[in-house]
Amino acid sequence: MVMMGRLFLANAFALSMLSADTATIAVQAISLDSARELLASREFINAVGHQSTAELLSQLLGIPIAANRIEIKLESGDELIVFQLMIRPPEGKIYTKGELEMLPFKFYLVRVL
Repeated sequence: MVMMGRLFLANAFALSMLSADTATIAVQAISLDSARELLASREFINAVGHQSTAELLSQLLGIPIAANRIEIKLESGDELIVFQLMIRPPEGKIYTKGELEMLPFKFYLVRVL
C-alpha cells in the first residue's frame, strides 16, 4: 500500500520530475472543481513557473498562486496537479494571462505509484 505523499501544483509535467529511474505513474484528467477540492483539502507545493499562468490559476482556483519556478522530484506516493495547455506553444513564447484565457487547457492528476 502506498502512503499519501506530497501534493504539487505545476504548469507542466516532465519525466525528469521523477526521482527514480523506474517509476509507475497514473495520469487522469480531472475537472477544475476536482483540482480546487484537492488543493483546498491538503497542503501543496506550488511549482507554477510562469507569472501569467500563476495569475490565471489564482483566478480559476480561487486561491492565491504566485510564480514559483522550482525544480521538483516526485517520489512514490506523490501527486501532481498539472495545468496543461492543449496546444504546443511556439518556441520561446510566453503567454500573457489574457492570451492563456483564450487557449484550450485541462487539469491532470499525476500519481507516482
